[in-house]
Amino acid sequence: MGNSFLTNYFSLTEWWHYVILLLWIFLLLIGIKYYPNIETLFKKKDESYDGKRSGQSMLIASFSTGLAMVILWMFKPANISAAAELNWSYVEIAFYGLIVLLLLVNAIVSVLNYTAKSGLIRLIVLSIFMLVYFYTGMFGGLLILSVFVLVVVIYFLVKFKNILKIR
Repeated sequence: MGNSFLTNYFSLTEWWHYVILLLWIFLLLIGIKYYPNIETLFKKKDESYDGKRSGQSMLIASFSTGLAMVILWMFKPANISAAAELNWSYVEIAFYGLIVLLLLVNAIVSVLNYTAKSGLIRLIVLSIFMLVYFYTGMFGGLLILSVFVLVVVIYFLVKFKNILKIR
């Protein structure tokens, strides 16, 4: 049940799936804008350190990594050899490795620049946000591709409306 539920829910086959995804991405973009307000809740070891930009940068990098992964995956040929398939799996592993690297950088920044309790809470909160932004970036890539295809189809329908008229 669990697998078929997730497959049906995340298939993005209906138009309202894309509306919900667009609203979700909009909310996350607002979240990036106001993340510095959340960052002020964490107590720093040194008051000269300004962690507001590093948190925003981590969220943007996480979203961009997921977005780039899906957009690059769209250029994968349908029929490729086993060796080329292995190379594509290395690319996928590299993107997942990049998000793990970003999470490690977050851990280092949280430990070095924040008090023990505050740094641990920041590490957990920002890591969860980063993973949400990463997977949203992946679905955002699907949305961007869908909107691009829709614009191309509408363009050709408008340009060739005289050819498509039934007489």
